[in-house]
Amino acid sequence: MKTVQKYEEIEQYILNLIAEQNLKPGNKIPTEIELCKQSGYSRMTINKALNHLANAGHIVRTRGKGSFVASPSVHKQISQFRSFTDDMRSIGLKAGSKLLSYSVIQAKQNPIIQQKLQLEDDDLVHDFVRLRTGNDTPIATSHT
Repeated sequence: MKTVQKYEEIEQYILNLIAEQNLKPGNKIPTEIELCKQSGYSRMTINKALNHLANAGHIVRTRGKGSFVASPSVHKQISQFRSFTDDMRSIGLKAGSKLLSYSVIQAKQNPIIQQKLQLEDDDLVHDFVRLRTGNDTPIATSHT
């Protein structure tokens, strides 16, 4: 049976706060001193726990400002062909989009697309830009 280290208890405590949504992406995590008072553990133990959480991508530490819950991120291999919706679902977010612009242009107006699609100068191309969101929070723009 493995003994749980003190820093691992602190890590699990913070991960539970995140999982239960008591701490959400962007929220500030209690300071090292506050966590020392709550747990009775040394600042070195708290620091080790926070560094582990930061290295695992669960939190972001900013010198002089504190530690914050990290926004979920999508990890995918270049060989994976998943849609934006599937990417958002994989991190527990609801995908959405908002049309920013739409136009029909002649292929010659975008030589790169014209070449890739092997189009003639006067061929028409539908050109649109969307704001992609996860849980209504802007994530990226998509130019198609």
